[in-house]
Amino acid sequence: MMKMLFTPLNISLAFISSYFTAKSPFQALAWVQIIHITVASYSILYLAQNFPAKEDIGMGTFIHVSVVALIMNLISTFDMVAQFGFIMSITDKRIAGIHVTFMACMYNFQETLHKLYVFRLIDTFGIFLPQIVMTAVGLTAWVLFRSRLVALQTTKRESWHVASSTLEKRQH
Repeated sequence: MMKMLFTPLNISLAFISSYFTAKSPFQALAWVQIIHITVASYSILYLAQNFPAKEDIGMGTFIHVSVVALIMNLISTFDMVAQFGFIMSITDKRIAGIHVTFMACMYNFQETLHKLYVFRLIDTFGIFLPQIVMTAVGLTAWVLFRSRLVALQTTKRESWHVASSTLEKRQH
């Protein structure tokens, strides 16, 4: 049932978020990151900590968890659109296909990399301590580096491109 609700919302949000990220993907990305950190931390630090026993689960619990899951799902959709807006805005159009593929691979790699150590941390310290530390690090990084991320919007696109000398070497 949740998929029936989430899918049309995700498709709608993909169109809406592409409109909002088109002019300033860096700004959109900065804001979606802080929202993502906040809601993900809430879902672990509050929901997991305060989840009732099986016999105490009621409609309120179901609605609460469903709303948080829906919000996380929509945030993930907006995040994906913002990330690819960012990637497309800096892509070297001369080699767009390979450049987009490379950038998307790097994005997917960084999205997956944390799983290599997070599960080990959870095995060692439980779920809450690593989440508190990661939330603190994430919030600190957001506060310290948000302005730098947003400032990239005004960086000349050519500074992201592959050097012409590199392309010339490959053509021979």
